[in-house]
Amino acid sequence: ARILLAMLVAAVVILFLPWQQNVQGKGVVSALRPEDRPQVVPSIIAGRIEQWHVAEGAYVTRGQLLVEISEVKESYLDPRTLERYREMLAAKKVSVAAKRSKVVALSQQIDALQQSLDFSIAKGRNNVAQYEAAVSAAVTDSVIAERQLLRNQDLFDDGLKSRADLEAYITKAQSTNAKLVEKRQELQSTRVELDGYGAEYGEKVAKAMADRSATQSEVADGDGEVSKMETQVASLALRNEMYRIESPQDGYVVRAVKSGVGEQLKDGDPVVTVVPADAMQAVELFVRPMDVPLLRTGRKVRLQFDGWPALQFSGWPSVAVGTFGGIIEVIDLTISADGTYRILVV
Repeated sequence: ARILLAMLVAAVVILFLPWQQNVQGKGVVSALRPEDRPQVVPSIIAGRIEQWHVAEGAYVTRGQLLVEISEVKESYLDPRTLERYREMLAAKKVSVAAKRSKVVALSQQIDALQQSLDFSIAKGRNNVAQYEAAVSAAVTDSVIAERQLLRNQDLFDDGLKSRADLEAYITKAQSTNAKLVEKRQELQSTRVELDGYGAEYGEKVAKAMADRSATQSEVADGDGEVSKMETQVASLALRNEMYRIESPQDGYVVRAVKSGVGEQLKDGDPVVTVVPADAMQAVELFVRPMDVPLLRTGRKVRLQFDGWPALQFSGWPSVAVGTFGGIIEVIDLTISADGTYRILVV
């Protein structure tokens, strides 16, 4: 009876204890922020390890030299590759500048030819006008000479003029007609010469413009090559800086992925692992999907670390011994590959 009564009293007391629903999960110590997690420092370019400047467990600061590597690609084995590319770039710039000067000179030549064409056309038109006036005067002289000849012919027929006088007027008429023909020929030659100015200078202008267009095309190609070579020079300058593998942040070197001197690296190969010095630590736990509805961010939990002696009372965390308090900071919204959900506890 006493035993049954004691059990009944104990059962009643247990009903009033602060029992809580219990969720368990396993995990590892991690960091809350991604930049605080262990970082693998890779080699951006392919190379060969020449010298180590740190040892595992050493404390390093941001920008501190970790490893020096040397070149292995055939295209960059020459130590003066960057200098030679700079010399080629300077020579190409001089060549492009000379072609630009040629374009300016051709433009000036085209302007000069156009001015010469305008001057020659104006001069030719002036000559045509002068010869037209001369032809007009010659026509007048010819008409007058013909009329005088006709009058003197009538006088000669009437016996009032001698044959010598008549022959003088015939000669004068023939002379004025010949002069008229000569002036007309000169006028025609002047017009032909005027028309020839356009063809002559047009051919020269067209040739100069074609040369200018070809030179401008060469300048454009040269500018493209200059830009390409500038990119190559900049890339080579950056590549020279990549022979020094430096620490991305303050922390500790915990593992050398590559070891020794002379070991070759490929593009992107990991070299060392650096752990930040002042990381905001967190615990990464994995729980069953059926337990996720019982969790929310900001909720308090208790943690028991591997190797730390602890006495855990399931459902009664306030009397647990050797455990550590934490607060849920993150609950993943997607399930992991093993069918659990990940939470981060600070």
